[in-house]
Amino acid sequence: PGPILGVTLAFGTCMCVIFVFLADFVDQHPNVRLWWFFVTYATTGLSIRLGLRNWPDRFGAKPVLAAGMGLFTLGMVTFLFVSERHPYSLLVPGIICGAAHGVTFHAMVSTALAPFPPPARGAGSTLALMGIDVGTFLSSQI
Repeated sequence: PGPILGVTLAFGTCMCVIFVFLADFVDQHPNVRLWWFFVTYATTGLSIRLGLRNWPDRFGAKPVLAAGMGLFTLGMVTFLFVSERHPYSLLVPGIICGAAHGVTFHAMVSTALAPFPPPARGAGSTLALMGIDVGTFLSSQI
């Protein structure tokens, strides 16, 4: 699969950053209502996924992956502006990262599976998802 494995590693890193940041943030600010982040993340991700499901076919997987990873980058930056004084500030990274997840995941996995013949797609799927896990594991060590 080649370079797409780098995207799976980066995706895993983004997921790790989100969960490590949120865990530390909640430990430091126990009164923050974290559910705002997860509701916006899930709602946006699912809406984007359903609404834009044909984008990889229409525009190609590479531009969609670039847009998704760009959104993840922007989402990571927005965590810098989250504060306990403004609890709704968790909505912004939730929306942006949820949109990034909705745009990226399908295009990433389908691109990773494309070079595999149909009988080997299970192994390709395992490899793609393993890349996400490796990215999460490696970035959690930082």
